[in-house]
Amino acid sequence: MSGNTDTHLQETSRSYELRIRDLSLMRRLGEAITLKMNTDEAMEFILEIMVDELDISNDSIMLLEEDTQDFVLQCARNPFGNTPRSDARITFKVGHGIAGQVISSREPILVADVEKEWTFLKTNTQSVCIRSLIYLPLLIRDHAVGVSNLSHTEPNAIPEFDLPGLTIMANQIAMLIDNLQH
Repeated sequence: MSGNTDTHLQETSRSYELRIRDLSLMRRLGEAITLKMNTDEAMEFILEIMVDELDISNDSIMLLEEDTQDFVLQCARNPFGNTPRSDARITFKVGHGIAGQVISSREPILVADVEKEWTFLKTNTQSVCIRSLIYLPLLIRDHAVGVSNLSHTEPNAIPEFDLPGLTIMANQIAMLIDNLQH
């Protein structure tokens, strides 16, 4: 009986830790909405918040260009703090890869191990190790504006129980992007 109690206490403790982390993340993203920033500054600020608050190795935000229906990588961060050169335009076609599926379904997709997922598209410019990832749709009134990608260098590193908090985070990022564009 003691083992069940210990397990229950550990699960409850982990649940509270996640809720506190999610609240901290939401507070910081909420503050970002009130700051006067241009789009590039806002994107860098969002990635900084995600790296600070989440156990991830890499993150990126791709926005959807309405006229071409391409995803354009707006910003990315890897474990070294490096971001792609701003003059290096990296695009993905809607309907291709996991990001395309996320836009089509309007639902997040969690991939436990990219080496076992055929829809994961590697680019020639990919310089970081990605083993597990989650793509989150950035939606404004059910209209897709882009995709947020969080990844880790280890397989199975992003637990499914993180999904509700990460979905709320993606909604706040979408609101911030919408505010910047209008």
